[in-house]
Amino acid sequence: MNPSKKIKLRFKSKLRVGDSVQVIAGDYSGQFGTIAQFLKNRTHVELKEIEPFSKYKKQTNDQVKEYLIPIAIHVSNVMAWDKDLGKPSRIGTLFENSQKYRYLKTSGKRFFSVSKTS
Repeated sequence: MNPSKKIKLRFKSKLRVGDSVQVIAGDYSGQFGTIAQFLKNRTHVELKEIEPFSKYKKQTNDQVKEYLIPIAIHVSNVMAWDKDLGKPSRIGTLFENSQKYRYLKTSGKRFFSVSKTS
């Protein structure tokens, strides 16, 4: 194998788009939100409730253009939020009647069934 070529691996996470999470570490710790999208090869998430920060770039003729840059939070710094118990929880998988379910480990509350999409 050629050492100069880097292999990009897709990061596997039990979180999905639309899950409600709490940020447990970093600059935004303690904040809640729902996952809007995954960024950077599924290693980072963007939350709907955390506003992107603005960056300004001066253009010609003294015009200033504003760019909105989304806040990228690493997947290891967020944890699924259990609304019933009011605390963060880990996510497990359960097989029942030949279907795969995701559930919160603290309360046992089930999510929708997991479908295989490519």
